[in-house]
Amino acid sequence: MALLGPAPPGAQAPEEGELEESPFLLVLLGPADYDTGALRAEGVPTKAEAAEFLRRGDRALADLGEHRLTSIISVYRRNSRLASGLERRSFDGDITLFAATENGTPPPPTAAHWHPYVTATVTVHPIACAHQHMTRPGPLSEIGRAPKDLLEQWAPPLPTHAA
Repeated sequence: MALLGPAPPGAQAPEEGELEESPFLLVLLGPADYDTGALRAEGVPTKAEAAEFLRRGDRALADLGEHRLTSIISVYRRNSRLASGLERRSFDGDITLFAATENGTPPPPTAAHWHPYVTATVTVHPIACAHQHMTRPGPLSEIGRAPKDLLEQWAPPLPTHAA
């Protein structure tokens, strides 16, 4: 199993304040390359302002209007609450964890964090980016090499045919 930088199952659930709309909108705008520090200095954006920022500057998220932002926030809140109440069981197999290293706090998860939840090997690949940037071309290129290398190790050599 491959994981893109999640905290281990026993990690603390988001605080209620983190589930509020304004902090979530700032988290959403950060990966879209908006200066969230400047936005915080001006006050936190409303959904209408966030939708306008996205429409002006990020093609992938440009169609997120207020209605869709409301839905995304609702899903995030629901998923956070559901995850905090899950019964944790061990995964029987190896995992490969791609851990973003530029998040600040909390520090990126380590193999030791995951060992209580995995019966086999935990391999950590540090990725030099923030978690929200893991799907950008540079980090994805790095992430894509790891499974490719593993598959090449496991795959039998292809037969060569005489001409």
